[in-house]
Amino acid sequence: MASIKEAFGTADQTLTITLASLASATAKESTAIDNSSNLYTDAFVHAVVVMGSSTPSSDKSVYFYVWGNTGGTTYPEGITGSNATYSIKSPCNLKLAAVINGTTASETLGCNFSVARCFGGILPAKWGVVVYNVTGQALAASGNAIYYQGVYATVA
Repeated sequence: MASIKEAFGTADQTLTITLASLASATAKESTAIDNSSNLYTDAFVHAVVVMGSSTPSSDKSVYFYVWGNTGGTTYPEGITGSNATYSIKSPCNLKLAAVINGTTASETLGCNFSVARCFGGILPAKWGVVVYNVTGQALAASGNAIYYQGVYATVA
């Protein structure tokens, strides 16, 4: 008898987003990930941020939001689908995926999240990430990155 098992695509695929020296109170959006050919059921995201050289203040947090669409070029909340500076709205209607809290200068922190979880268990045809830095300082000039890995089902 065959079994359906979880399987994984290529590990550590880089999500295109420039987080080097991202100033506090600013946000960046990633390029759109097109899932129309891979047809993954989920994307597991791993984010790494490096705090700046001063002690974090203000909210001491980096927020990770996700967005999705039906595969076209119309994106929510003013998203462009490209690696670009983003003017986050307040309140924001994007889906909050994770928060990293930093309390120490120059520390490297990480988080993981499921994109499909943010959309009721369904991975959108196109999706992306918005990172909002509210640490009271710019992120470090290097070491910041976001990776993802597709998840799908296979018959074994």
